[in-house]
Amino acid sequence: MPARSQKDETREIQERRQTSAERREYRPRSLLERERERFFVERHFKGPNGTNYHYLYELTDEHLPDLAFTRYNNLFFARPANKFLETSVATFAKRRLFGDLWREGELVLLFADTGLGKSALAVQIACALAGGEPIEPFATEAEPQRVLYFDFELTDEQFAARYSENEAAEQSAETSDEPLFPLKFIRCSPREVWQIPEEFDDEQDFIIHSIADTIQFVGAKVVVLDNLTWLSAGTHNSVAAQRLMRTLLTLRNQFGLSILVLAHTPKMRSLSPIGLNHLQGSKMLANFADNVVAMGRSSTSAALRYLKPIKQRNASADLGEKNVAVMRLGKHGRMLRFTFVANEPESRHQEGVLRGAALADSIRRERITRAIELANAGDSFREIAAKLGVGTSTVARYLENAKKGEGAE
Repeated sequence: MPARSQKDETREIQERRQTSAERREYRPRSLLERERERFFVERHFKGPNGTNYHYLYELTDEHLPDLAFTRYNNLFFARPANKFLETSVATFAKRRLFGDLWREGELVLLFADTGLGKSALAVQIACALAGGEPIEPFATEAEPQRVLYFDFELTDEQFAARYSENEAAEQSAETSDEPLFPLKFIRCSPREVWQIPEEFDDEQDFIIHSIADTIQFVGAKVVVLDNLTWLSAGTHNSVAAQRLMRTLLTLRNQFGLSILVLAHTPKMRSLSPIGLNHLQGSKMLANFADNVVAMGRSSTSAALRYLKPIKQRNASADLGEKNVAVMRLGKHGRMLRFTFVANEPESRHQEGVLRGAALADSIRRERITRAIELANAGDSFREIAAKLGVGTSTVARYLENAKKGEGAE
């Protein structure tokens, strides 16, 4: 067989490109082509019960017991209501992923003020699902599985710095050599793209396509999106909010996903309990979500947060305004994580309970008490500072004032 010349290879590449371009180009089908397609589908497309509803144009009572209406050009699937109760969909108990706050197949919104630690909690939840170790007291009933964490909040450098080794970890060879995260916890960070590929209308279309493509490639059923603003800057607009949430619901239904989406709330100091009005942007976001969970700041301690379900569609939890889950955020070795404290009324932690100088004094005294506890446990100034969210010089001042019996910061 004679060797092909460079000219022949160039012509073949051009022909392939032309064919690919023709495939992408929209070509209206002729009336004959459409009729042929419709005729073929109507002859071969039958409902689950074997009935071809393209030929059955009127529903009589005799067809009701076995009704399973499906047509190729109709959006809906119609059955007698009792039939849905007999299917596995109704009897299937959705396993808990994060207690009753998030179950399999649910789209959940978790919102909080900036800097409260919702990303740290989301990473902790992802690790629990990938590694099979629940965050007590929130049960995890699903087996360890691949979890995709789309991180639009932290850069790669910021993420690495947040979970870097501290002094205690550096002194322990066992801790240093052990991987921090489970292998099935997969973090996805956006790369720098100078130009959106021409087949996409806008940046949001490209983002959604990239998310769906990654989900399909990895085969994950649990997805965390951090955060909502990156997906759509127009979530304050009801039309943009509907488009975004419908897209997420489509992904959930298409791939059988469980989705956790993080969202922001504006900075607030309110005497009233946290509600949907505190969710940044349109309430349309909440209307499409199965569950909505808020993270609040405790007025009693700088390290305390509480979780409160605002909306729950598929589960009845014990948590509510009179019983929120109080958790403490701190650095444990290399891991920034929450530990459960107690279930308490939200009113104990509202900012209105203590205000101004009284609030600042309460936070300062709690920090001093916590610093003393950590120092007695052998933590260094640097470790205490990381856990309390203050500087090392402040920690030194706390401990020195405590020795003198003073409380000034």
